Amino acid sequence: MNKIYLVSVSGGKDSTAIILYMLSRRSKEQIVFSYFDTGWEHPSVYEYLDYLEKTLQIKINRVGGITFEELCEREEYIPNYTARFCSRVLKHEKGQELVKKYKEAGYDVYVVTGVRRDESKARATYTTRNRHNGDKIIQPIVYWTAQDVFNYLKKHNIEANPLYKQGWSRVGCYPCIFVRQTEIGRLEPWAIKRVQDLEKKISAIRGKKISFFKEDIDSKVRRSSAYNALGLDLGCISQYGECG
Repeated sequence: MNKIYLVSVSGGKDSTAIILYMLSRRSKEQIVFSYFDTGWEHPSVYEYLDYLEKTLQIKINRVGGITFEELCEREEYIPNYTARFCSRVLKHEKGQELVKKYKEAGYDVYVVTGVRRDESKARATYTTRNRHNGDKIIQPIVYWTAQDVFNYLKKHNIEANPLYKQGWSRVGCYPCIFVRQTEIGRLEPWAIKRVQDLEKKISAIRGKKISFFKEDIDSKVRRSSAYNALGLDLGCISQYGECG
């Protein structure tokens, strides 16, 4: 049975490290790189994917489907800490569909992820190999630190996503519901308007006020800007030498 390695690419530092790691250990023919597009991304992410494809001579499949905004309309709600249906539907379920596709085609499927133990308490016990619902999971950088990841990219002369240099700690959805308070003040006007428009749409559906950040985004932006003005901005990863 032929082996196939499914690598989910987010445009972030960890998934880029996984791309480099897998290319150093397996032939390109054995690896499927996929980007699950939420339709709620910063343009820089798409440009970065193009950069990776061109620089590494690989193909990153763009997997579409229901968008973040469409999902919110369907659920009549905006995801939050206790209702993270966005990750489940837009990422995990799409990934499972891909696994099923290759299994049905007769492949021995391995899912390769870029999770790290130091990202959260929930991941503190993760190991390099695991099984989940029968799927074979490989987590090559699970013991790495964020510093290790950036060092690895530099070793291979690969630029990190430019959003890191702008001080963003994560480069997934723009903005993500989990974005740091200090980073909200960096949101570009078009992104703020996109959030406001979504809030209005979902509030109209529900018949009551629904907020993206559990409070008015203008207030969150003002507070974030105030924190940053006081020099309390903790969002920039300057300790990795990635800030402009």
